Amino acid sequence: MLSDKLKLLQGFTDDEELLVSSVNRKEASAAATSLAPGPAGTPMLSESLSDGGALTENQLEQLATIDRLTRMADSYFLARRVEKTLSAFSEISRFLSGWSGRKNLIWLSGGFPTAVLPSGEVLDPFATTANYSPDMHEAVDRLTLRQVAVYPVDIRGLMVDPVFSAANPRHFRSRGSFAQAQAQFARELAADHDSMDELAEGSGGHAFYNSNGLAQAIATAVEDGTNYYTLSYSPTNKNFDGGLRKIRVKLSRSGYSLSYRRSYFADDENKFLEKAADVPLVHIQGTMERGAPLAHETLFKVHVTADDKPAPVTRELIDELSLFKAFGSRKKWDDVQIQRYSLEYWIPGEQLQFAVLPDGTRGTNLQFLTVAYDAEGTPMYGKLFASDEAVPADKFEKVRHLTFHGLQRFDAPARAAWLRLAIRDPEHNRVGTVEIRLPLRPEPPSPTADSPHE
Repeated sequence: MLSDKLKLLQGFTDDEELLVSSVNRKEASAAATSLAPGPAGTPMLSESLSDGGALTENQLEQLATIDRLTRMADSYFLARRVEKTLSAFSEISRFLSGWSGRKNLIWLSGGFPTAVLPSGEVLDPFATTANYSPDMHEAVDRLTLRQVAVYPVDIRGLMVDPVFSAANPRHFRSRGSFAQAQAQFARELAADHDSMDELAEGSGGHAFYNSNGLAQAIATAVEDGTNYYTLSYSPTNKNFDGGLRKIRVKLSRSGYSLSYRRSYFADDENKFLEKAADVPLVHIQGTMERGAPLAHETLFKVHVTADDKPAPVTRELIDELSLFKAFGSRKKWDDVQIQRYSLEYWIPGEQLQFAVLPDGTRGTNLQFLTVAYDAEGTPMYGKLFASDEAVPADKFEKVRHLTFHGLQRFDAPARAAWLRLAIRDPEHNRVGTVEIRLPLRPEPPSPTADSPHE
């Protein structure tokens, strides 16, 4: 679910009842969002000013000001929606990175921001807005690399002009304002559908709108994405200047249409690595949101245990807890207790990136981030650990195929409801995350000599 941030409601499962129950939970309910302006159909001051007779110079100035502010507001909300949507695509692509093959992303929404992704068939509105370029490049690159095809589905179904709706509170005092409202609805609906078509065609999916058969649309998207061919090629143009390059696939037979990705950005991977080195924690911030899709770029195992019983909070820890939102306004700490956890990690060595150091040894460094959240998803406490490992040159080939094993201890507020753990490889800016519900379930007793075990 995407509102002001992206939330994972349920992981992969073939249990339909579990999926239905996940969208009926409280956290899946529609939340207030800053991504869209107020409800449509509200009477505008410009309409009342333009009714009846000629306009004075002062009224014309007011109309010009209103029009300018309206355009500014529309631009602001569009920018926020595009930013959130591009960020969501990137997070979902990271979440899907642990699975091979084609993935189908069915996007259910009642409105789609115009020109989220670039197209070779229409004018790219972001061509003059340089701020969008890095985010758009990253989203498109991730969708391409993860083989994600997007299927937008307009859940509004068959749309009827709201000017004819009995629920519309707006009164039209002139034919001009009535025609203007109709034209505005037609433009907005066409822009939504164009954006859906562009997104679907550009990623290899299909758009569904102007239909009340939502179940059939979803079933068609699933069936359509189940049958596909994977074609790959290496471009002969080695000038990776970040430009948009088109892809065209032709069939020798006529009468068939193809769904495939129509373009890609010719981005230089080294530039992305340099960017990651300049802003080392930007990539990890989105993946550490409570409830966000998990990142699988770095795979690992972790075993978490609670050590002893909760203990009173220490003065040193109070200073650190005060920096977090959950404790920012707290004056008394008598009722705050701390639970210590042991975190044991296993990371396959072939996933690690080893840099050659000046003395000939190979080095790798990992970052371990742990954050505790309350039941509402508010951060209560967090800690960043770093681990540096140097491997002698004569032992490198042996060590690189072993499993990295590490142990950490983390103090969390005893009332924490969630732990979210992340491992980041700074060398290539790869992240893996896992989320654990608290309190931990009791562990089964250790097998004894007289008990059967595997």
